[in-house]
Amino acid sequence: MGNLKLKLKLKLKLKLIFFFALLISLSMSLFFSCGSRIDNVLNDGTRGSYALSSNINFQLTTYDNQTLDLSQFNEKNTVIFFGQLYCGSCNEEAQSIVNSLTDKTVAPTNVHLVSILVGATLEEAQWWKTYYQVPWSVAIDGTTSTLTSLCPKRVVPCIVIYKPSEGIVLRHIGTMSLTEIENISGSIN
Repeated sequence: MGNLKLKLKLKLKLKLIFFFALLISLSMSLFFSCGSRIDNVLNDGTRGSYALSSNINFQLTTYDNQTLDLSQFNEKNTVIFFGQLYCGSCNEEAQSIVNSLTDKTVAPTNVHLVSILVGATLEEAQWWKTYYQVPWSVAIDGTTSTLTSLCPKRVVPCIVIYKPSEGIVLRHIGTMSLTEIENISGSIN
């Protein structure tokens, strides 16, 4: 009877150790998914060398399976947010911008905002848009080709700001405050 209790206690301890190791492993992978390099398996390691004065002629699929042609945004300043579904800082940035909007249910009219979820599926993008109540365009970049073209080092979060008269004026790795974004793009509200 004593050996059986000892064996059961040992099994329970081993299960707890395994559970905590798994929990730590998952936490670390989520933590390191932000700011980490996104590898494009279709890419040979080279990156398109677009000058900052280039345009944003890219077509993407939106969360509702429509085509979003970024070249249609060429009449006003555009802010593109590249992120991933489980990137905490990417999601916090989107939420802070939503919270700053005067009308949180309508996309801003002064500036085009676009969130591009790298590697997400249509279902995941739809969930993300609904969960964070994002009123602006949400698209996916499943092959990372747009991220590769517009962001140095293929790292998220990445912000790209485009001005029709000047081209791409900013490619920034990491998050930015709304004030920093508006200093470049103009008022969002």
